[in-house]
Amino acid sequence: YPKEAGKVLGELNENLCYNKKDELFLTMFYCVLDLSQLMLFYASAGHNKMLLIKSDGQLIHLSAKGVPAGLFSPMNYESKQISVEPGDSILLYTDGVTELENAAQDLYGQERFESFCIENRELSAKDFVLLLSDDLDDFRKGIFPSDDITYIAIRILRKAEDK
Repeated sequence: YPKEAGKVLGELNENLCYNKKDELFLTMFYCVLDLSQLMLFYASAGHNKMLLIKSDGQLIHLSAKGVPAGLFSPMNYESKQISVEPGDSILLYTDGVTELENAAQDLYGQERFESFCIENRELSAKDFVLLLSDDLDDFRKGIFPSDDITYIAIRILRKAEDK
């Protein structure tokens, strides 16, 4: 049920909380991309805002209400949806990208990341991630990351053919 992304997170949260005896939790962003409708359905469990970069350069933050999973149960997670178009890009990432530090302890930062995404929106997803990897490496200049650095770039090429 892609239109009910929040329900998926709610069920996952309930399973994580079942007989829970520790204080561990996790943040996550869950999404389903329906190319036949050109719709993105999504929900968030306390994760940072993901990005939709429109082909004209407009940046849209993808956020939805929801606490980190594994804290409390039952919990409601907001389900949201947004239309996408050919030429749009979706960027999924962990906070290790924006919180990457260099030797001076400067952060790569949200603003730099968003600017990078807008400036390079016309690249293929493959070229985008290769260039981002290079930019992150150039920024940190050999300093070992203190957190995981994970990102996924999705480029909408066309609407799926109805069969």
